[in-house]
Amino acid sequence: MPAGPRKSPRQNWTRTETLVAFRLYCATPFGQLHHTQPNIIALAAKLGRTPSSVSMKACNFARLAPTHQLRGIDS
Repeated sequence: MPAGPRKSPRQNWTRTETLVAFRLYCATPFGQLHHTQPNIIALAAKLGRTPSSVSMKACNFARLAPTHQLRGIDS
């Protein structure tokens, strides 16, 4: 069976990385937490992560926000 593309080993988020991602979430309007946004790309580069992983982390925060839960928004 041919081997598929190799994935990087999973890297747990440090407390500092999580706090920086939360700050990004707080400063970014809802609906702009996409991996193509320049601020997400820049943070990902600084953290040594992919823009998709930073975007996903920010969306995880959005999922927990009471205002989004009340509106029935599923991130």
